[in-house]
Formats: sequence, C-alpha cells, structure tokens
Amino acid sequence: MIHLKTRHLSLWFICTIAIGLFMCSCAHRSGHSSRNGKSSRARSEVRPELSSRMERKATKKLEGREIYRRCKSSVFLLFSDTGDEIWYGGGFFIGSDGLAVTNYHVFANTSPLNSSVKLYGSDTPYKIKEVLKADEDEDFVIFRIDYDNMNYIPLASKKPEVGDKVYAIGCPEGLESTFSSGNVSGWRENDLMQISIPLDYGSSGGPLLNEYGEAVGLPCLRLVGNHADLNFAISVEAFKPYLQY
Repeated sequence: MIHLKTRHLSLWFICTIAIGLFMCSCAHRSGHSSRNGKSSRARSEVRPELSSRMERKATKKLEGREIYRRCKSSVFLLFSDTGDEIWYGGGFFIGSDGLAVTNYHVFANTSPLNSSVKLYGSDTPYKIKEVLKADEDEDFVIFRIDYDNMNYIPLASKKPEVGDKVYAIGCPEGLESTFSSGNVSGWRENDLMQISIPLDYGSSGGPLLNEYGEAVGLPCLRLVGNHADLNFAISVEAFKPYLQY
C-alpha cells in the first residue's frame, strides 16, 4: 500500500537464497516482521463449503489476453483516505459472496474496516464488512466486502514450478488493472515464491496467476540494492488451509 504523501517507507526483509544469507532494504513492506517462521494454522475458520468452488480444475492453458479478460473484474483497488493522506493497494475476490484476500501489509498504516474498495469499472466505494482471518507473519488477510460479485478467481490446486509462466494484475502507483507477466524464478522458505514480474508501490495484494487463470500467489515485495530487483510473492498455500475442511 502506498502513502501518497511521503512514498518513502522504512522497510526490511531477510531472505535466504542459494548463495547465502543477505539483507536488503525493501521498497514494498512497511513496519512488519519478516516471514521468519510458519504460524500455526487452524482449519475451517472461514467457509469450508467454499473450498470446492475455489479450486475449480482448469482444462487448458490460456493466452495472456484471455486470462486478463477473465480475471480483471475480480481485482480491485483498496484505499483509505484520512483527509491529508491516502493509502492504497490491491486485492481480489476468491468467492462469489464478497470473499476476498490481500496482503497484511497493505493495511500497515490503517485498519481494514476503515478502508474502502473500488471495483473494476466503478467509482462506487464499498466497505469491508468483516475480517475473517489476518496473519502478519504469513502476510495475508481474508475478508468479506459488502458486495455480491459475479466473478472470482479460483485458487490453484498445486504450486507452479520454477520456469512456469505467471501473470499479475495489480495497481502499481495506483494504476488499476495493470497486467504484467514473467516466470517463477525460484522457491524460498515459508511458501515464498521468487518471480521475475516487475513490482512497484501498490502491486501488493493483487493475484499472481498461472496459465490457467488460477491464483497461485500474492505479489508482496521487491528487494532493492546494488543489484537487479528481486521480486517475491506469497503462495496461496499460506492461506488455503483456512478455507478448507
């Protein structure tokens, strides 16, 4: 989530990679601990009956333009206006009754219940009705919007492999429904996926999609320093247990 007034957030993240342990400044997360361990996961905390609908089996790979066409209306802009400050990020529907997900750090400087949702192609703000599960360590929030949507993005039944094509729809710098593509570059600890898709302020919370139009992760951060940007996403495996039996 971006602060339009300052735009310079003090951030940090530690990531273990094959060549060793390094620390960089992160231009994407604000005021939260790194993913330094898995939290315990209670099951059946949201809507168990949703699991079968969320994992619809895809039958064929889709072109990027078809994935965008199918998924763009399921992605929305999250924002909070305090009068002289506006924070924003992305999110997307994972159920047809307003059930949605985003990154925990999207609400780093505000409360979910004080935030509003701007849907694709609409200027009508919608409120977040309830927060069903929030996990700072795993960096996700499952919530429900006061809106019955007709379109949602199913969750993938398996993780993508290194080299697989992935797509993202997000709101970098507040530019809604920005579509980008890349590959899975590697898997790191704690369900953290390294990706080659470019990320920027506001990219967090939108869906990372496989070639079947299924959500495989949440783009969450980029590490910057004296090297090429390293971008990462949280696997949907981090929050799927809360949606299943």
